[in-house]
Amino acid sequence: MQCLLSENPQERLQYPKILKQLEQIFKQNSLQKTRNLSLKQINNFFSSDQNNAIENENNDKKITELMTKLRDQKNINSVEQIKKLQLICYGQKKLFQFKKAIETQLKILKICEKNQITDILTEAQYLLAYLYYEQGQLNDAKQYFELSLENTQKLKNQKYEKIADCLSSLGSVYKELQDFNKAKFYYENSLQIILDKCGQNDLQLSDIYNNLAVIQMNLGQIQESIDLFNKSINITKKIKGEDDPQMSLLYSNLGCLYLDQDNFEMAELWLDKALQQNIKTFGEISVQVSDCLTNKGVLQMKKQNLQEAETLFLKTEKIYEKIYSLDFWQINQKIN
Repeated sequence: MQCLLSENPQERLQYPKILKQLEQIFKQNSLQKTRNLSLKQINNFFSSDQNNAIENENNDKKITELMTKLRDQKNINSVEQIKKLQLICYGQKKLFQFKKAIETQLKILKICEKNQITDILTEAQYLLAYLYYEQGQLNDAKQYFELSLENTQKLKNQKYEKIADCLSSLGSVYKELQDFNKAKFYYENSLQIILDKCGQNDLQLSDIYNNLAVIQMNLGQIQESIDLFNKSINITKKIKGEDDPQMSLLYSNLGCLYLDQDNFEMAELWLDKALQQNIKTFGEISVQVSDCLTNKGVLQMKKQNLQEAETLFLKTEKIYEKIYSLDFWQINQKIN
């Protein structure tokens, strides 16, 4: 659950009116990224031919047909019933039927509790929590992340990765609740587990350092935040290489931090790095490049280069028009 500083329009309401016009796009992009991450979580736990069929199928009608077939299956045991329901839940998420997906996941929990299938129960609780998190139902998310953590810790064969995931997810919930001290507590506990089990060269550390950097920024600990962003960048670069797509997100986060501090020289350095990386990885017509151009537009606004800012925002609009063939917003008035 990565915290992307550049994707939160609410943190930038102090900027001129033009940024508010971009809010719908930021929300659209954030929804897509969280949805993809959740699907990846489910895919990692439940793998089957039917699961792959849903993942590889882009036709909503065929997804619906497969879900109907699953519902019609009879005379299967509890574990098979759980897998069937999870695949249905997976399809519901693909169709953006989040309320139905939550209802399906609750059915899975009841089966697990009734039949005392503890190992699947903890994972089901985690996935339900993540569904609630995606929908902004943070108190429900917190409740089920806590239950998943508690039950995972009780398992004989504890998986430290799952414990670390639960702790990190609770950190993300508290971050959204603006309780940054509690968020820091959970992120640091997750960090310690990974350090103890894997040492300094584990990719999970990059996400945790990135999240902690955002927390420290919100707590006003700017130098600590910069140091943590740099740790995240260095780990990802060492393990996955400088050309990995994740690098552009980290560059952008650090650039936005410098931007918030009015350190324009360093902000431009890191935002340019992010832009060039995204062009190389995704091409010039991509959501990622559009985000970078938006951040650079904010930079130019803060530098009072208003004509350049307007040019960058208009480039952003044109990219989204080409991607979605829709006008999400229009900029009809020059900045003045």
